[in-house]
Amino acid sequence: MPKLNSPQHAGYLAAIKQRNRATSSKWESQFALHLHADGIPPGAREFRFCADAVGWLDMDAKERRKIPLRRLLRRAGLRDFRFDFAWPDRKIAVEIDGAIAKGGQGGHTSIKGYTDDRQKDCEAAVLGWTVIRVTGQMVKTGYAINVLSRLFKRRRTAD
Repeated sequence: MPKLNSPQHAGYLAAIKQRNRATSSKWESQFALHLHADGIPPGAREFRFCADAVGWLDMDAKERRKIPLRRLLRRAGLRDFRFDFAWPDRKIAVEIDGAIAKGGQGGHTSIKGYTDDRQKDCEAAVLGWTVIRVTGQMVKTGYAINVLSRLFKRRRTAD
């Protein structure tokens, strides 16, 4: 894997940070850089997979105003969950749990955060998604991109 701070990737990383400033953690930015370095398509960021499941993403703006997403999700018994990274055509997603080091002080380790994450995992499974859930450390070491790369290769050969 190329060095993350190399000059050839500095511009790409700056573009990622600029584009995802509001929602991107440092681990998500680093993972996006790994995707680029590994030649994996960037996928969709903050993909609303439940909204996709109820057809809301396919509606035009006029239809969306008539039928609010919240109503569609409630009828289907779903919530407006999002994936950090998603490849909807393959139903593969990556979730990066970056706040686990807080030791129960919020994020993914609070009771609510942990419960919400498990509910998201369950809904994703019911809808046919494969979710790779990783930590920031797994991104840092390259393990996360390695697992995703192997999954993409495995799915490609199975098709």
